[in-house]
Amino acid sequence: MAEKDERLKEKDNVLKEKDNVLKEKDERLKEILKEKDNVLEEKDERLKEILKEKDNVLEEKDERLKEKDNVLKSLELKILDVETKWMRELSRHEGVIANRQTVELICRQNYPKDPPTIASSKFCWETLIQESVDKKGNKGVTLKPRGLELLKELEPEQNEFIKQSVASELKDLYHELSKPLHFADPVERGLHISGRLPLRAAIALFVLQAQAKKNHPIVYCYTDEKGQTLKILQNGHATQPQKQDSEE
Repeated sequence: MAEKDERLKEKDNVLKEKDNVLKEKDERLKEILKEKDNVLEEKDERLKEILKEKDNVLEEKDERLKEKDNVLKSLELKILDVETKWMRELSRHEGVIANRQTVELICRQNYPKDPPTIASSKFCWETLIQESVDKKGNKGVTLKPRGLELLKELEPEQNEFIKQSVASELKDLYHELSKPLHFADPVERGLHISGRLPLRAAIALFVLQAQAKKNHPIVYCYTDEKGQTLKILQNGHATQPQKQDSEE
């Protein structure tokens, strides 16, 4: 009986030792997990710092790009202003064709943040042209009432073909300005919107609408491909030119 008790004690001791080993392992495992959590927390904090630093760098980069864009836009406006002043000064002594420069100037005045291609399109769609649909359901473009009114002042003998052609030119006005033009120099001094129909009428409508908005007070001659002045563009209307004295 005593021998059996000894064995049971030994067995209990073995179990206690085993429990102690397991407790030690459990404690060590907890320590390892805690260390792992600390490492993960440190990594997470470092990652947050890195992301914050990255965001700060990106913000600084964005600010620099904005500053660069503002400087470029300011320079473009200054260049455009110098070109406009130069053209106006030159026009006191001779006739100056100002088709492209005038469209660009009006674009800058009305949509300073947009490039001329987008700005000219916005201006035309907002004020001069609208979408149309024919009897067959085909979509196209036509002049708004304001555009028709101004075109009647410019070209009293206009017909449906001219109306449609002018609307089509306005739809892609800035692109149309890049096409080569061949016509005579203006006869009279001043700034001229010049060329053949329908482009000259499209540019003139653009100018008249800008004048009507009271932010483009410059006066222009509306001139045909032979260099003859047909109308005077001023204050949003096209009027008959006054005859100049031969001594002027």
